[in-house]
Amino acid sequence: MGKDNLPEDEKLTSGKHISYWTDSIAPPTYSPLKENLETDVVIVGGGLGGLSVAYCLLKAGKKIILVEDGFIGSGETGRTTAHLVTALDDRYYDLEENFGEEDVKLIADSHRTAIEFVEQTVKRENIDCEFERLSGYLFL
Repeated sequence: MGKDNLPEDEKLTSGKHISYWTDSIAPPTYSPLKENLETDVVIVGGGLGGLSVAYCLLKAGKKIILVEDGFIGSGETGRTTAHLVTALDDRYYDLEENFGEEDVKLIADSHRTAIEFVEQTVKRENIDCEFERLSGYLFL
């Protein structure tokens, strides 16, 4: 079933919803790929996940090509609040019922590790993005 057949609230990744981030600056432009290239890895998607994988592979000496059907950060990443948290949409107690305690610990650890990765990358690359650790609260 295509996105056009989904209920309105399930079309949130369609690009229809414009965030402050994508509305406040001109998007970068890149030329479309017009030739055959040799590479070690092709990464599909230029959001936070795809860019993180590209960054790590480049640091490891791999030759990569990243393809994006919009502009860098124009998808789900561009519609976020830029708020990195370990709280998930699914509650940990629900995840534990389905996957068990050990897997839920891995899930929580993976989110903590991802936040640490972003923080360390910001420091190492001297990225001026006002990264700051803050207390967070979840109200149920």
